[in-house]
Amino acid sequence: MPTLESDYGQRFFPVEAVVGVGEVKSKITCISKLNEYLEKLSSVASIKNKIHDAVKVNELNYKFCPIDPKDGIFTFIVCAEFDFNLSTDKIVENHAVMNRVNCVLSVKDGILCRKSPQGELYPFPVHPEFNDISLHYIRADSNEMKSHFQIFTSLIRLMAETTHVYKVESRGGYSCCV
Repeated sequence: MPTLESDYGQRFFPVEAVVGVGEVKSKITCISKLNEYLEKLSSVASIKNKIHDAVKVNELNYKFCPIDPKDGIFTFIVCAEFDFNLSTDKIVENHAVMNRVNCVLSVKDGILCRKSPQGELYPFPVHPEFNDISLHYIRADSNEMKSHFQIFTSLIRLMAETTHVYKVESRGGYSCCV
């Protein structure tokens, strides 16, 4: 991945080349903490909305579109456990739909992920036909502990494969490293 380096040795990753950002937590202790983490990652995802005139790698005629979920940054959280009773009706998602967190994996408890109205897993928070897709909680099955891991890894793979990458232009004051 290309990085930008300042004269002071600071390294930055250009947003055009970022497809996903994850956060790892030991325990999420309450719904307000979960909402805080969701808000933080949504803010990170919104950074990509500010790029203009970006050209998709390998497709000269495709320009960046901030309302296309595949043009955004997918975001996720992995934690050891939810240390509270999780209720999806207490989850607050006040940010633009396309910037919302894609999924949250609790190793012990299960996964928060998106499902279409037909009940199919969908990796992005917005769909052309359904618009806003809310988070659903799939509890870990004690008999089949791996099922929520399989869902999580499938979603991450799908998002990584389908999220668009854009050409990076060198900006003044920084040198581009590959």
